Amino acid sequence: ATPWQALVAATRNGAAICGVGDELGTIEVGKRADLIVVGGNPLEDINNVRRLLLVLKDGVIVADKRDPWAKPLTPAF
Repeated sequence: ATPWQALVAATRNGAAICGVGDELGTIEVGKRADLIVVGGNPLEDINNVRRLLLVLKDGVIVADKRDPWAKPLTPAF
């Protein structure tokens, strides 16, 4: 499988199989804000999903592994 296929299987498809696809699995308005922020593009290297920086549960940061001394990142958009 490609990295994209692995991410879809673990997120959207996993939520659907568990019967919670209407609340989890994709980033959409009205869904729960449970997500992770990783330190690299998982489409370039799927192992980047192991480089956790932030974990959010219901939109609240519950784990923060960012370097407190690092310079703030400039948004890409």
